[in-house]
Amino acid sequence: LQKLVHVIKVWDIKPEDGVEREHALVKIKVDEAKRAELLQIITAVQARIIDSAKSIWTLEITGDTTMVDNALNLFKNYNILESIRTGKIALERDAGKFVAG
Repeated sequence: LQKLVHVIKVWDIKPEDGVEREHALVKIKVDEAKRAELLQIITAVQARIIDSAKSIWTLEITGDTTMVDNALNLFKNYNILESIRTGKIALERDAGKFVAG
């Protein structure tokens, strides 16, 4: 926590003026008997397996709030070891306020 970066600027972006996403990482202990079922759900919710070691998969879920909520609810039926989720992140649709550099 000592390395947190200070917020320099914040813009209030209305949903109609920008694109919003949330991001979640979920670590699941995979039961061999449910492996195929879990793969179907991963595909259905457009999640990605970003790491797999033995019987533990780390999944990445990105989407709007509803999409991430729905995906996390589906994965609750499996053995979730850890999970973390961002709040909303957004950018304006046009070149507006944001300048590189």
